[in-house]
Amino acid sequence: MEQRIQELEQEKLGKFLEIANVPTDTNEEAKNVVENLAATIKQPKDGIKITRRLHARKDLPAKILVELRDEVTQEKWLTEVKSLKPYVADVHPACKNIKYVVYVREAMTQLNKQLLWNAKQELKTKQNYKYVWFKKGYVKAKRDDNEKIYTIRSNEDIQALTTKKK
Repeated sequence: MEQRIQELEQEKLGKFLEIANVPTDTNEEAKNVVENLAATIKQPKDGIKITRRLHARKDLPAKILVELRDEVTQEKWLTEVKSLKPYVADVHPACKNIKYVVYVREAMTQLNKQLLWNAKQELKTKQNYKYVWFKKGYVKAKRDDNEKIYTIRSNEDIQALTTKKK
């Protein structure tokens, strides 16, 4: 039951993105940053529905949450960001000299963020899995290029993979 509720919460985030590593400026509007990102990755601005800055720890810039028109638009954005790797200077006018990469990912529930982090710590760092990622609402892992893709729904799934023979 709890897992189903988690899946429904994640499903609600199906057309949302999180943008990270963009410094917060007192005069900025998150909408302008997101529109600049859209132009940089050659995506139409009309795909953007809502943008807002989230709260963050004092030592990190706040992430920007973006609601897009639909999941197809979200997929296009993710594909373009992955291939073009935009920089902060490309999307934030007040930060022309900052050469950090802008990180864009699917928005995740807090539980999925924790699960992804746990999977990376255990599988990628300790078990030498080559890939651990999040896509379409699920954490996934793959030991090597020619191996099977595993879907991880809980910490128990991570534990099961750590005891699995190579």
